[in-house]
Amino acid sequence: MASRNFMKITIKVIPRSGRQLFSLTKEGVLKCYLQSPPEGGRANKELIDQLSEALDIPRRAMCIVQGATSRTKVVEIEGLVSIDEVWERLGLGLQKTIV
Repeated sequence: MASRNFMKITIKVIPRSGRQLFSLTKEGVLKCYLQSPPEGGRANKELIDQLSEALDIPRRAMCIVQGATSRTKVVEIEGLVSIDEVWERLGLGLQKTIV
């Protein structure tokens, strides 16, 4: 059986922000700004949709494993091997300004 590569990343979600954006804080925390409200799982769905699109990984390859009802979430993603790969795919590898 082939081994699978899983990575867990912690994301601070900002719902109802009026924009869709990933950024890093000066402490190195990944933030995701979402347009959806945190009701009925809409913000969680938007988070997975945005990650899927930005990382070019199918939605079925990721899930929220902690924090489903919290703004701080842990997302498990299959198919990534390093945090540098995550930053690069999110466009944060060369981020000049830290939020």
